Amino acid sequence: MNNEIKQSKIQILANNICDKLISRGIIIHRFDNINKETTIMKFDYGVACMLTIKNTIEQKSAYTRFNLVLDINEYKRDYYNPNAKSPSIIDCYPIAELDLLIEDIIDMRQDKLQVMSKDNYMRRMQEVISFDVKTSRPNYFWKNAYLIDSCSEFIHDWNLNI
Repeated sequence: MNNEIKQSKIQILANNICDKLISRGIIIHRFDNINKETTIMKFDYGVACMLTIKNTIEQKSAYTRFNLVLDINEYKRDYYNPNAKSPSIIDCYPIAELDLLIEDIIDMRQDKLQVMSKDNYMRRMQEVISFDVKTSRPNYFWKNAYLIDSCSEFIHDWNLNI
């Protein structure tokens, strides 16, 4: 019973995040993994970043920069492959920091747009689309994810060929 309540909370949070990011023009693909009680989202075909929403910090999931974790009370930073020359950052946010999480996702997207240029950013999204993520890529996320319907106008705005 408790897992059902938490799963519902994950779904509600995911819907809330989608609404807020769609209003900022971000293309969202979403995968609700009921078995693992997680929701994973990729923004702008994964070019911007990824988010995992999960019940506990101990839950194993794909490496994602941004994580919304239901059972923590304060922000935590960890590193993937900490001994590497430049380890990847893993940011874990409690529910109370949801607005900060959303702003950080938007900021990362803006930073990538500036660093890559809008043309290169769009080109990278088009590469992901051209790779035919649903059939060519042996990736569990892309095989099971769906595009949030209200994002189709952004695909048109970016002139993406899907």
